[in-house]
Amino acid sequence: MGSSPYGLKRIVYEGKEAPLEILSVSLEKDGFTVRFTAEIDPEKAAAAGGYAIEHWGYNYSEKYGSPQVDKTKVTPVSVVVAKDKRSVRLVLPELKTEKVYRIAVPELGEGLSTRVAYYTLNRLKEWSR
Repeated sequence: MGSSPYGLKRIVYEGKEAPLEILSVSLEKDGFTVRFTAEIDPEKAAAAGGYAIEHWGYNYSEKYGSPQVDKTKVTPVSVVVAKDKRSVRLVLPELKTEKVYRIAVPELGEGLSTRVAYYTLNRLKEWSR
């Protein structure tokens, strides 16, 4: 930001390829799909043991804040790499509502600087019940 007295900046796309990063995490009936901004290494992506997934909840009360409760590690049952090599489907043994999921992905290609994503699962969609 330098000496600028304000925080808004104009960003101009220069036509270069976007760096490899996590683009989105979406809920599926049996787990999550993690999408990336560029192609990933399919061999590294297919190894279920490379993903560190955990979930936890919070105590609801009139007081502000809560420690993480019922923190549980989750091992994917399987990992399916998309044909376009830009997403992985993480099939989990079970989905639990009212939990925050932390999904850490392995090094899937050059430049992946953010390897952790979070998803708050408040309720399951109709097709996932």
